[in-house]
Amino acid sequence: MLRGSGWARWLTLIWIAYHVILSSFHSFGKLAVHGILFAVYAYFLFRPGVTKYFHDVKSGAGDKPSRLA
Repeated sequence: MLRGSGWARWLTLIWIAYHVILSSFHSFGKLAVHGILFAVYAYFLFRPGVTKYFHDVKSGAGDKPSRLA
């Protein structure tokens, strides 16, 4: 995610969603905690500024320093 790879943020959400599904077979407390974590991750990963970061890095228009060869 630090390099701006869009697949990494989707993988993170899929990983947390997997834990939500697994925790549904256990106690309600575990389900609630994983559900809240999923919501927090989704909120912070898909805000407009963050989405712009991922698109800018992909297009090369970001404020990051260029890599040296």
